[in-house]
Amino acid sequence: GGGFPNEFRLYENGKVIIDESSGLYWQQSASAKRMTYKQAQHYIDYLNLIQFAGFDDWRLPTLEEAMTLVEKTRQDEKKIAPLFDQ
Repeated sequence: GGGFPNEFRLYENGKVIIDESSGLYWQQSASAKRMTYKQAQHYIDYLNLIQFAGFDDWRLPTLEEAMTLVEKTRQDEKKIAPLFDQ
């Protein structure tokens, strides 16, 4: 991550992961396709409209927030934390 350990846990609804270190909530499984910024903002608007996982305050993360999802592997590669792949 961004220089501090993450404390990810699956929220009880099974659709959201909470990072106890930062207090941020993340959608566990994001969109399966790449999006432009504009498309991503429309996707966020839709999540808020349907109150995805019981929340209506979804937003795009800052670059710094997004980087907290990245963990180093033993081979010094970087990848998204495994809990997001489930």
